[in-house]
Amino acid sequence: MAPGYEVTPDALGRFATVIGAQADRLERVHQVLAGISVSQDAFGKLPISADLYNAYQEHSKAEVDNSAQAAKTFAGVANALRAIQQGYQEAEQASTIPGG
Repeated sequence: MAPGYEVTPDALGRFATVIGAQADRLERVHQVLAGISVSQDAFGKLPISADLYNAYQEHSKAEVDNSAQAAKTFAGVANALRAIQQGYQEAEQASTIPGG
């Protein structure tokens, strides 16, 4: 490797574990958000109530969609970090001179 440049594969693995745990947490948040339902009646009987309910529905759907995407993204990052870690470990093993 270039002078002054060093990769610690174990650090990549630890970071992948942290990011993977965050992906799991985000997935749980997503599941909770997806399970929340608020009745239109909760917004009252005034004429603007329907508009408020529709705005709430849009916002709620966006939160459910965004939390799902965040969980998926974090899981992808964790998997990529693990693949990078493995690649560095394999390159290190391949470049090691036996008996040296």
